[in-house]
Amino acid sequence: MVEEELLEPIPLSGESGSRAKKSTSRFRGGLLMLLLGVWTLGVYGFFTRGGGDVAEERSPAVREEVEEEIDFVREEVLPAEETPTPAPEMNVPERVRVLSDPSEATILLDGVFVGMTPLEMDRPGVGQRLAFRKSGYEPMQVAEDVWRGESELKVMLKPITGQLRISVSPPHARLWLNGTELVLPEDGVLELPLRSHRIKAVAPGYEDLEIEVLPAFAYERRVMFELEERSE
Repeated sequence: MVEEELLEPIPLSGESGSRAKKSTSRFRGGLLMLLLGVWTLGVYGFFTRGGGDVAEERSPAVREEVEEEIDFVREEVLPAEETPTPAPEMNVPERVRVLSDPSEATILLDGVFVGMTPLEMDRPGVGQRLAFRKSGYEPMQVAEDVWRGESELKVMLKPITGQLRISVSPPHARLWLNGTELVLPEDGVLELPLRSHRIKAVAPGYEDLEIEVLPAFAYERRVMFELEERSE
């Protein structure tokens, strides 16, 4: 009996090629995943280190040039800090001299009488007011900020005025008001402070006439100068 040889089946060429292709594609896929992982770790390390590795690779000259450019941009963009200038100290006097025109006006500090002008007094405090009163003149108030830092305060009082209508006979007569020659307006109306005034009329060949008058505040007061001829 002849022994039969056991022959192994020979694989077909098509099956062998497909297995080889599958093995090659698996190898390539693993290699690609490995390279992708290495690349990912490298990028992550670069950003977490802030590009320090790249900075280390630069030469010292390049680093100095970059730092100079950064300093220049910083100086241009950021304004320099300004040191505040301290305010100059003011030597404020503790007392103040109070004057008025005309003088002898009553001084009230927050409604309380303190004296008559001229007067040297303690400097009023912040927010206090001085008031001035004088007969024939309008009342006046002065706030604290007017005399702040000053050693002297002078106020000009405005007179309360009234009206006089003057007529003269003869018309060419010359008039004098409180010793000063007076030019009478065409309508003959004078605006004078509310106090007594002396008016004198003089004309050649006539007796001089002097009258003391007080202007009226609420109405127009009329004054008539009728000069008498001198007797020979």
